Amino acid sequence: MIKKLFFKVVITGRLLLFSTLKAGIDQTLPPIESSPYLYEQRLSWRTHIQYYKTLNNMPMALYYHALLDFNQGKNEIAQSLLNRALKDAKQNELIIMNKTKKQFDIIIEAEEIEHLISENL
Repeated sequence: MIKKLFFKVVITGRLLLFSTLKAGIDQTLPPIESSPYLYEQRLSWRTHIQYYKTLNNMPMALYYHALLDFNQGKNEIAQSLLNRALKDAKQNELIIMNKTKKQFDIIIEAEEIEHLISENL
């Protein structure tokens, strides 16, 4: 039972890696899979950035770049990118971006409450 579960996780991870590689070559979006692994999410976000850049959809490219930067602890840069994306986004994109902006605000507020943000940065 444990071997089957482990094997399924490994296969799923490989499929995600190959799907992002194929998406980069074909200039398509990879199938959206929520991954518990951070490196896979980052890989997926980078693929989305490249995809939207090829379509000249800069608001969505900036949005995914903001997700990537926020995930790497670059809160101010991520918020700046997200604000830039919000200025030119379409109506259906605004819904997603505003939801993410609220999530960013909640996380930053929680970090401030717990004193996790260094004032020296």
